[in-house]
Amino acid sequence: MDMHNLTFSSDSFDIIFGSHILEHAKDIDKVVLQLLKVSKDCACWIFEVPSNYTTNNVDRYDWKNIKTFKSLFSRIPHSILYEHYYKVGEMNPMNYTEIMQLII
Repeated sequence: MDMHNLTFSSDSFDIIFGSHILEHAKDIDKVVLQLLKVSKDCACWIFEVPSNYTTNNVDRYDWKNIKTFKSLFSRIPHSILYEHYYKVGEMNPMNYTEIMQLII
């Protein structure tokens, strides 16, 4: 299924989970709107994305730090429940890039 055009009914999910997918979006704003559409009110969103790497035609977005990554969700009402920025080598299974985790 294309994350830019989700075919689920509106208000379908209590939890939205994405691990290493958002950086591949062609239009990240459209993806966030699609996720908002299929989320129930007060749904929990859990995301993990790589950080500080070279973007290309597949890995299109690098938010560089947790503050800019959180700004992606600034237009929706939410509370940050958890955030962490893993540096290379810091309990990070991907020893070649940094990783950001966010639960809202």
